[in-house]
Amino acid sequence: MANSAQRPASRWWLVLLAVTMVGSVWWLQRPEDEDPQDAANANLGLHVSAPKSDPMIMVGKLVLAFKDGGGMIAPLLRGQIDGAVGNTLDDSSAPPADQLRAAMLLLGEGYPDKPEKPEGFAMMGAPTPPSISERLKWVETHADPASPLQADAAVVRSLLEAAEVEPDAAGGEGKPGVSMGQPSREARMASSISKLSAEQVGGLKDRHGWFAEVLLSSGDEQAAVRTDAKRQAVRFGFGAVLVGGFMVLALVAGCGLLVTGLILRLNGKLGAKFQRPPPYGHEQPVWAEHVWLETFCIFVGGFLTIKLVVLALEHQQISGAAIGWVALSGNWVLTSAIFWPVVRGLNWKLWRERIGWRTNRPGPVGVATEIGVGIMGYCCALVVMAATLIGLFIARMVIDGGGSMPTKQINKIGELVGSGNIWLTITIFLLAVIWAPIVEESVFRGALFRHLRRNFPVVVAAMVSAGAFALMHSYATLQLVMVGSLGLTFAIFREWRGSLIPSATAHFIQNAIALSVALAMGPLMKP
Repeated sequence: MANSAQRPASRWWLVLLAVTMVGSVWWLQRPEDEDPQDAANANLGLHVSAPKSDPMIMVGKLVLAFKDGGGMIAPLLRGQIDGAVGNTLDDSSAPPADQLRAAMLLLGEGYPDKPEKPEGFAMMGAPTPPSISERLKWVETHADPASPLQADAAVVRSLLEAAEVEPDAAGGEGKPGVSMGQPSREARMASSISKLSAEQVGGLKDRHGWFAEVLLSSGDEQAAVRTDAKRQAVRFGFGAVLVGGFMVLALVAGCGLLVTGLILRLNGKLGAKFQRPPPYGHEQPVWAEHVWLETFCIFVGGFLTIKLVVLALEHQQISGAAIGWVALSGNWVLTSAIFWPVVRGLNWKLWRERIGWRTNRPGPVGVATEIGVGIMGYCCALVVMAATLIGLFIARMVIDGGGSMPTKQINKIGELVGSGNIWLTITIFLLAVIWAPIVEESVFRGALFRHLRRNFPVVVAAMVSAGAFALMHSYATLQLVMVGSLGLTFAIFREWRGSLIPSATAHFIQNAIALSVALAMGPLMKP
């Protein structure tokens, strides 16, 4: 009787502990908002310096390489520049420095003042992006009068006026730069640039870096900043086409697999192979009823400890690379948490069977089968993530019209990946493609999912484990929802196959592709 009375109490204490620790981890490692004082200075255009890394640099390089592709390519690429700083000018828009750099980039890339919305896209109801002159006016209005951006905006406006001079005003007819011997747009720009003072040129380069180089090299396609950008963008574009083609094929296959699976399930031909544990009070020894929740708590507790150590080191102003090594090493040590049931007395065979490192057929054939199912699972997960992304996009369009800019946030993993430290990058890659598929699957789809399935239906167990999986990642809200949808798909495959190999395989593919793309994008975002 004593054991029966103690079971519910100990179970709920563990549940409370687990929920508290997951919430604490999410709070501690959520992406940091930009420092309020830095944001205030940025909104006033104070303390402006050339960016060392900026997504808009990547967009600009892609535009340089592909804007002459014809058709809708040029206006669509312009839309990417406009989208990077917002398609509307209001209080939620990007700060003046970013708006000015977008104007510099558009002018330097040879775009006209007013944007052209591609036919067909106008019917989607999206707002027409501001013109270059409107962005410059916004900078002049919102930047502090003492901001150096005021002088920079005046320089860019003078170049825009020279480029956009009306042919009739110059005494000609027809297209500017073509009829009646009028100079071309590029020639007018080059002439105006040559008249800038050394102080004006130096100020633009010091405060805007790569963007200023593009503007000041307008019309000179052989300039180093342009040839280097095109070379990088073409290499990236080739890889993006390959990855994009694979993704499209995977999405098509995933749609077919999901439909087929649903039909088979409705016809009773697709059964679950997960062996549900007995309800509370029906398993001996008593610790076996809690050991999987204990495993989850030990893992989350260890993860929380690592985060607290990292915060302490940051407070001591230790270098980012050193802190990264501490965090990554701690994660590898945390691998031992998944073996807690063995420490408690479970033999190796039962541990592998119950946590999910098993196959439904013996030998290599069984392993190959589960890996094949995992590849199919990844295709299905892509469909679920795509549907989630579309839903979030529609919701954002309904709520704010898609025009507001998200708050700038700091992602520490992204900073480490882009740090240029090759050994740190390799360690992060190994953590993503080896540690995460093994350890995270053992914890979330192995221990936690098994514990939840004891007394809950598969839908509840899948959603709760997916939610915990998402909250343990240091992402912004959009990425958390996407990770949650991924975790939900993995949990369903765990229920179907009773094995972790399919979800670990899909996890490996997802992380390998995502991190490879992030590593490829890194150089594109730097000057």
